[in-house]
Amino acid sequence: MSALRYEKPAILGRLPKDRHAVIEASAGTGKTYTIEHLVVELVVEAGVPIAEILVVTFTEKATSELRARVRKLLVDLLALTPDKSAAATVPDERCWILDDEKRAKLERALRDFDSATISTIHSFCQRILTEHAFANQRLFSEQRVDGREAFSAAFQEALRTDLAVDPEHAALLAVWLESKTVPDLEKLLHACAGKRGRLLPIWDEPALDRAISAFPVASDFELLLKDEMKAAKGRSATAPMNRYAFLRDELRSYPSNGAFLEKVAALQSLRKPGREKWLGELRAVLDEIPPGGPAIDALREPVAALDDGIVSLEALVVQRFLPCVQARLAGRKQVQGLFDFDDMLSLVRDSLQGAHGEALVGLLRERYRYALIDEFQDTDELQWEIFRRIFFESGGKNFLFLIGDPKQAIYRFRGADVETYLAAKGELVAAGGAREALTENFRSTARLIEAYNRILDQQGDPPFFTRAGIGYEEPVRCGNQALELLGPDGEPAAPIHVFELPIRKGEMSKDVLLPVLGARLAREIRAITDPVAPSLRFSKGSGEPERIAPRDIYVLCSTKDDGERVGEELRKAGVPHAHYKQEGLLDTDAARALHDVLAAVAEPDDHAKRMRAWLSPFFGLRLRDLPSVRDLPPSDPLVQRLLDWKGEADGRRFERLFSRLLDESGIVRRLVLSDSGDRDLTNFLHLCELLLEALGSTCRTLPELVALLGRWIDGTAKPEQEDGNQQRLESDRDAVQIMTMHASKGLEAKVVFLVGGVGPRPASSTAAFHDRDGARVTWVGKPPKVVQTLVDREAEWEDQRLLYVALTRAKARLYLPAYPSDEDGAALKGAYRVLNPRLLAMRGESDPLFTVETLVGHDDTEDGSVSASVSLRDWEPAYGLLEEVDRTDELNALRAAHQGYRITSYTQLREGAPKGGHEPERDEFAGESERAAHPADDELPGGAGSGIFLHELLEKVSPRSVVEAGSPEEFLARTEVGEFFQREAARAGVDRRHLRHAGALVHGALAGRIRLRDGRILEGIAHAPRLLREAEFLYPIPERSHPRLTQALTGQHLEIRRGFVKGFVDVLFEHDGLAYFGDWKSDVLPSWSRAAIDERVEKSYRLQAQLYSLALVKMIGVRDEASYEARVGGFLYLFLRGMKPDGDGTEGVHFERPSWSHILEWERALLEREDLEVAT
Repeated sequence: MSALRYEKPAILGRLPKDRHAVIEASAGTGKTYTIEHLVVELVVEAGVPIAEILVVTFTEKATSELRARVRKLLVDLLALTPDKSAAATVPDERCWILDDEKRAKLERALRDFDSATISTIHSFCQRILTEHAFANQRLFSEQRVDGREAFSAAFQEALRTDLAVDPEHAALLAVWLESKTVPDLEKLLHACAGKRGRLLPIWDEPALDRAISAFPVASDFELLLKDEMKAAKGRSATAPMNRYAFLRDELRSYPSNGAFLEKVAALQSLRKPGREKWLGELRAVLDEIPPGGPAIDALREPVAALDDGIVSLEALVVQRFLPCVQARLAGRKQVQGLFDFDDMLSLVRDSLQGAHGEALVGLLRERYRYALIDEFQDTDELQWEIFRRIFFESGGKNFLFLIGDPKQAIYRFRGADVETYLAAKGELVAAGGAREALTENFRSTARLIEAYNRILDQQGDPPFFTRAGIGYEEPVRCGNQALELLGPDGEPAAPIHVFELPIRKGEMSKDVLLPVLGARLAREIRAITDPVAPSLRFSKGSGEPERIAPRDIYVLCSTKDDGERVGEELRKAGVPHAHYKQEGLLDTDAARALHDVLAAVAEPDDHAKRMRAWLSPFFGLRLRDLPSVRDLPPSDPLVQRLLDWKGEADGRRFERLFSRLLDESGIVRRLVLSDSGDRDLTNFLHLCELLLEALGSTCRTLPELVALLGRWIDGTAKPEQEDGNQQRLESDRDAVQIMTMHASKGLEAKVVFLVGGVGPRPASSTAAFHDRDGARVTWVGKPPKVVQTLVDREAEWEDQRLLYVALTRAKARLYLPAYPSDEDGAALKGAYRVLNPRLLAMRGESDPLFTVETLVGHDDTEDGSVSASVSLRDWEPAYGLLEEVDRTDELNALRAAHQGYRITSYTQLREGAPKGGHEPERDEFAGESERAAHPADDELPGGAGSGIFLHELLEKVSPRSVVEAGSPEEFLARTEVGEFFQREAARAGVDRRHLRHAGALVHGALAGRIRLRDGRILEGIAHAPRLLREAEFLYPIPERSHPRLTQALTGQHLEIRRGFVKGFVDVLFEHDGLAYFGDWKSDVLPSWSRAAIDERVEKSYRLQAQLYSLALVKMIGVRDEASYEARVGGFLYLFLRGMKPDGDGTEGVHFERPSWSHILEWERALLEREDLEVAT
């Protein structure tokens, strides 16, 4: 049999395997497809083990997707059949020839796939820090913290101990507080702390003193300057002379020998309102005049020095205060062994460059021969330093493949730096590396590609891209000619439709433009998605053309606000829509309302917090109702509800608390009837989920949760999740997706509308640009004109890249606004200014690829019908419609008829209250309450909290640590055990004085002798040859149509109507070939006699023993009595407080081995339980 052949991407044949390479992938050209095949190319053709290939992606989602795709490709190649082999017309050099040798490489790669490193840069760095702790000289037990929260704590410490104590700092702080707040200061310092590169301007007191001393103020100088200025500027000399006179008068009173703040105040007077530009204007005039006049030449340098040296208050506090905060932050991290998300990169960089760097670099170069860095246009200097050190400087032994597209570098606001990409690309190519481009677009129709190629034409006038090194010199071509957009007559439709909105003076405002554009979008979307006669269809070349559904349509906006305005117009027209990946969850009314109500639940006696809760949508009282509810007694239903909810919080039943908040408050029912109900309800559910995930890792009590949510809202902390501040889609219904242009990167849709981008960028206290050497600079405060020019230029370049991303999301049809204006019309100030001139320049060209429509007005609907919102506003409910009707019986009947699978636990069965349709609560610790015997003060107290704590320890502690320790004291003295116990105690809120007792209980449970079946002795569960802890099981509740335990499973289809039994076995172990299960119990009993223990098991745990015994035999596949006798040892209830490690193995232990007939009887009893029947 001849070897099978698989056609691979053509670019792989052009990429060298013994050199570095840069792959530039324009939008839609199959970048991810190329990367997954490049990994396999290295495995198959270069013989590289998959463990020696490092793949770095941008997000966790991209990592998961790429891992799945690479693995699937390996599986598909091994499963390749002759009928799927490459056609004979494809030359061998374009194929993988899958002979026995290459198949063996594929099999090895699939077998070793778990060792492949496909991760984000942060995960890669964290792995380096943990796996190479010695080489990094780092502690093993370092803890990752939220960087924003850590900065806030350091700021508060510096504020108390440095800024408010040092006289100069305190005086400057007082000046700041005259017009701004402490939170403003923290926000500014944090923003600057996260910037890479230099912070400018710098307060240089000696240089300012020299400039002021050199500033000429003599009267004869003024006469000379006036003559020279008249000669140079003529009648225009009056203004600069007035500026000079103002400066002269102010500087005469400058306190040369004064204190720091006196000088600051004197110089700030030069920027006083109304004259803040005078110094810069005088400098500009002096710069225009050629050298030669002695007075002008003498004035030129001191004026420039003053203009550069007089810094804003913002720059001054950053320069003086930020080092204090950063020192406090570094100190806290070092002392407490902490690091944050961004530290991971800098720590790795420092380790690679440090004293032990060569050893670490050597280890990493030996581990990874190749690195594939995806989305490299979104890198920064720090990331490049890491990869440069490991791979680029390896002397040709390790190789880098940088994959990206500088045209899609749009994340500068997150710290990405396209200049780093361009510099790295230049280095690689200069060193002999290859540069290849992907230029076949498989996303869009050929006509759409041709249309936007004309917009992006680098030879156009004006060209779309204007930054050298980032252009459209290699236009893409269509890779799938079958794709086509069809009109209502079945003929090809124009791929780009332009909405012209003529702009008159004073109309360049989103308040004017977006309602007009949004209303027209709504009508167009209704026409496209018309179920009877759609205006557009999408063809893939075979079969019937596809209808375009609402979900196939994107509306891309410049800002979140633009999206909300367009969404309002779509809502008015009844167009279903949803906001995709909308940032700002923690800045919503829902977040603030949830914080208010939780704060009131935590402190129900606090009147102010109660009043805020009453006004929240959870209670819905009106402002005029507040006087009547100000002093309510505890018996009032409103207060009682808060107290009931507090009871759930005090019991740490947070899932139930949030469920009751949403259910008992009636908020769900109210939101369903409101315009933004879906959005708000989704936000409430998302926030509750985030808070539940924070439990255990960040906080454990309701006051801690309230404080955490407050920090999230004010921005001094953020959720750990990558998308923690993104609003989820409010519905999975078929809906138009509204999103920002940034959020659209990596996505595609059949139809795309572009809107917004007409207004100026929001004001910021910092501005970023690059200096002449290409280094990043952040300017704090308002930049001078020369700096503002650099800032504006780079902002325009980034807007070009952002619009390129937006233009290339469409598969078939693109809708673009164009804003022609008359001579008096205002100019565009937003991102769209980079696209608008190109569209207007093309307007005169007759081109079938473009259609143009002029919009002149705003009607609610095209046919004059009343909009949905107006109809709803004028609607009045029929009499009696809002009356309360008791439909309990009807609802119960519906629930019984339509309930889903039942998942139950032994606790629910014991209590006779099985729950339908959801997971059982893990409440097995509920019985572990305090009893008649009270533990000593230094012993772990009774209760569910202690039970959970002990179970966590027993689940996670290393059995090897138990085996190697001869006593509880030796066990706790081990470094890893002591740190583990302290960490778990802090998480569980357990007092450290109880750790010795907890250690003794855990050691005794795992190391103590246990008497098993037939008197066999196990020298501690930790000694068992096979051990599994916290084993989850799930099996169907027996039904009459199901085979019994004694019957073989034949593979027939089983109908499961009654649901499932689910549980968690504390410990499964094997001894002498027999399987046992054990359940830890931390109960505090009055006596540890055999009779007392047996009574407790019989009373509280008999049903659990039966269910778990059934689970055990099902797990190991026991089907008959002989197999049961040979393989099953029985079960144990291990009462931790009653066990004696040095006893005879029976103390504190209930051991039982049911007979096979008992097992069958228990199965039959479960089958016959009527309370588990499902009504039909």
